[in-house]
Amino acid sequence: MADNIPFKPSGGGSFVPYTGISVTSTPSGVSGDVYDITPATGNTLRILRLSTGNTSVELGMTVTITNNNGTQDLITNDELEENQPTNGFFIGQLGPLNLDVVQKSLPFVDCQRIVVTKVAGNTAQPIDISYVEGRFE
Repeated sequence: MADNIPFKPSGGGSFVPYTGISVTSTPSGVSGDVYDITPATGNTLRILRLSTGNTSVELGMTVTITNNNGTQDLITNDELEENQPTNGFFIGQLGPLNLDVVQKSLPFVDCQRIVVTKVAGNTAQPIDISYVEGRFE
């Protein structure tokens, strides 16, 4: 019986931030790619918040992330939720008043790139995003 089998940790460890939190808001009237964010080489983006900047949803939005296995749309030509979410897609923590509402949300997203696109026309709402760059150690 082997008592000295070496164990190696699996997985990528814990996310360690390498930058401060970046917070950006675009004004209304943006067309095409609202955001196209890629971290520094070797880093990962942790998206902490993505929503409109006021209390109205933005229709016709696509949110695409890229990771090692390619790209994936989180939503396609769909509704991006407001800053006080009710039932559409957004990234961020839920406030206590929103916990009883059915949500299409994620608390955060880790990716190597995020592209937020207004499919047709111009945005009617400001679009807010916050993120931090880091690595899994």
